[in-house]
Amino acid sequence: MVHLPVAYMDMWKALHEQYKDDITTAFDNNYNRKHEAAKVIQVYKEKLYGAAEIVYSTKNLIEIYNEVLALYHVTYGYAAKTQEVHECGFAWKVGGEALMRLYT
Repeated sequence: MVHLPVAYMDMWKALHEQYKDDITTAFDNNYNRKHEAAKVIQVYKEKLYGAAEIVYSTKNLIEIYNEVLALYHVTYGYAAKTQEVHECGFAWKVGGEALMRLYT
């Protein structure tokens, strides 16, 4: 495992907890579930990138990579704990672009 600053792990652990509440609220909206869920994902992309997408970000790429790795580890750790593979989706929906850049 890559050494990640504890601050990033703590930050994304707290954000992941908040995301679970936010996405539950979005899914409770039976009328516009898909639209509301997309808005929630966009909020967390903006938290990660400081912009709507990575290409518009002014954040340092190393900082984004550290954050997205923390996001990945928090998300996958939660998925392993709950034994629910669909829980991995948060990492890819929010940080997929950065993860792909990091690993390619």
